Amino acid sequence: KDICPDVCSAAFMLICNRSKRKLVGTWVEESPFAGNYRGEIFGGMALALILRAASTFIPDDSETSTVKLWFDNSGVIHHGNKPHSDLLERQPQADVLSLLKRYIRATPFNIAFEKVASHVDDYRHVSTYTRQETWNIEMDRIAKHAILAALESNTFITSPFPFELVRVHTGFGKISGSPIEAIYDWHGYNSAKRLFDIRGIVSTQHFDLIFWRGMEKAVKKFPPMFTTWIAKHVSHFCGTNRQLSKMDGSVKNICPSCGHPDESTSHITRCSDPGRL
Repeated sequence: KDICPDVCSAAFMLICNRSKRKLVGTWVEESPFAGNYRGEIFGGMALALILRAASTFIPDDSETSTVKLWFDNSGVIHHGNKPHSDLLERQPQADVLSLLKRYIRATPFNIAFEKVASHVDDYRHVSTYTRQETWNIEMDRIAKHAILAALESNTFITSPFPFELVRVHTGFGKISGSPIEAIYDWHGYNSAKRLFDIRGIVSTQHFDLIFWRGMEKAVKKFPPMFTTWIAKHVSHFCGTNRQLSKMDGSVKNICPSCGHPDESTSHITRCSDPGRL
């Protein structure tokens, strides 16, 4: 996250209780939806795909025991244990969570998602680790190495996932969460582009060159009332006499401090009257 916020990784491992042999793998993705939660979901997706492939070699009349998958993320455990339940419209990472559920439903034997404590190496001695906690620590270490190796080689998984039947896009790209919110964002982006061009603030050919995501992150660090103040000033919809006079005919559109006609948003930030300073 600190090195590259648009990249996330997962490490996963399957262990055979009979032979004690194990399979270890990693996924690293570069996408605007990257995050720890997405990485945890990737671990479940990868394991479910492997189990689905392995199930094709098992005779139909064979008896299979429940496969236990250990995770330290409660969200993955919740959704993994409810593969037939629907997702909320505003569910974050819905694109990959829906696939996780699909993969589990397609596997002919039972899969149980279990909880393991996370980052126990930060506060407990190694002699107190359970077997599952030791595995989890190892997966964290491998996932960190995988993300660094992927960044160095610029090698990432392709985002079209196996058995992904539907992919929804806006002009920003693939939708991961709420379709309604994503469509509103794209509509708002284009509305702002047209408005800024009409008002001579930013031309349409330069609008896309602005790092709007960075500006959004920067603004989120300010207090809520300050961001409201910025929004009102940028949109020129502060409670100035220009706006108030449109709603109330008794209000005169002049500056109450200096008497300048047309008290606009720009004027109240530049009025030189001592009462404004």
